[in-house]
Amino acid sequence: VQEKCDYDLVTPLALLFYSAVLYAPHFPPGSDLLLKAASVYHSFLTWPVPYCDIFRELLTFISDELKAPGISFQRLVRTEQGLPVKNYQSSTVTVLLLNRSEVQSEFLSIAEKLSTSEHPQHTTLVLLLEHLYQANFGTCCDLDSLHDLLK
Repeated sequence: VQEKCDYDLVTPLALLFYSAVLYAPHFPPGSDLLLKAASVYHSFLTWPVPYCDIFRELLTFISDELKAPGISFQRLVRTEQGLPVKNYQSSTVTVLLLNRSEVQSEFLSIAEKLSTSEHPQHTTLVLLLEHLYQANFGTCCDLDSLHDLLK
């Protein structure tokens, strides 16, 4: 891809690498996969926009993973599941104040279902803890026993 400057294949390859690293909870201690990837992806920064932007984000992701293995997966799951995250960025919340007598019953039914549906927080936390243990201790951690203990 790099030798032929085949721009159409860059994004799928970057997403494939990102996804593979994201869901791989552990790299063996001697693995230099992320360092090799960073050196290869560094050369893509000279490509035109938006391709160089893709690799800038990918290099940031690799840097984060080198500093704290598994951190990107943890952030992704927390965001997807709506788990509280210490975040110092401002956020906007929209609140609708409605008079029940003026709103259709179908709308109220859907609104109530959405407001009462809770994420399986316990299951999500178990998944996060398993991933954290495997990212830090590798294959010497018995995930089946850990899963049973966390349940």
